Amino acid sequence: MSTTELTVPALEEKPLPPLTIAQSIYTVMAGIGAQLIGAIALPLKPLLGEETTSLVGYGLSLGLAVFIACRIRGLPTERASFDLRIPRASTWLPLALGSIGLMVGVASPIAALMPLSEGFRKWLAEAGSETGFATLLAFVVAAPVLEELLFRGVILDGLLRKYSARTAILVSSVLFGFMHLNPVQLVTGTIFGAFAGWVYFRSRSLLACILIHMATNGTGYLARLSVDETKPIDVSASLVESYGGLVPLVGIIAGSVLVAVLSIWALRRQWRGRPVSRWPSSERRRSTSSRARLQT
Repeated sequence: MSTTELTVPALEEKPLPPLTIAQSIYTVMAGIGAQLIGAIALPLKPLLGEETTSLVGYGLSLGLAVFIACRIRGLPTERASFDLRIPRASTWLPLALGSIGLMVGVASPIAALMPLSEGFRKWLAEAGSETGFATLLAFVVAAPVLEELLFRGVILDGLLRKYSARTAILVSSVLFGFMHLNPVQLVTGTIFGAFAGWVYFRSRSLLACILIHMATNGTGYLARLSVDETKPIDVSASLVESYGGLVPLVGIIAGSVLVAVLSIWALRRQWRGRPVSRWPSSERRRSTSSRARLQT
């Protein structure tokens, strides 16, 4: 890599507003409230069906959540506000495999160990039986686009302009898990959010985050299709039973973790030598200000 790629202009910030931790919490709470807007679509259920109605309601509520988040941050709701650069093609495969490996080998096994109420288990079984085209659009298209716009495009991007990368990624990933409002996705969402946050921090690409979100949700959707529709989904099955035995469980987890590790290693090699961030941390700002005062 030439030295010109590491010059000062590469580290300059876009003139976009930062976001405080308090504001990010307000943003998520407002986003949770915005989900109530989805109830507007309920009268359409007899006409559109349950899955299509859910898609319409989800799109309305998350779209409103993104708009509210932009207003709280003071971010213009236009394309230029989001970094939509296309990630280099050589990163697409490790991005997708890394996210899938983390979810299958780490997040899902941990979430499966959590105690769940009968009501929530029933909800999981009903949700797992929805495999129509509208569910595909909601799960694999709408959710990745809208949730990444909200959490990486608005919240994480704003936090990175004020705090260190570690703090910004931790806060945004926990908030991402929390907004799903259930214990399973609190775990899986936080783990995925941490990986997506690292990807955004290093790649500066919101499209890269959308790609891995699509890959992860697409894998979950394919898993739904593999379920025998003639048999009810047994959400009370143990972790070993759900994987078909101890040997398959160990093999799937070990293989998935290996894929995730190798994918992250490949991504680190791809991004080696690039400027770590275009969002100076608060510590870096203070050191820059100190040097400027000394020079004066």
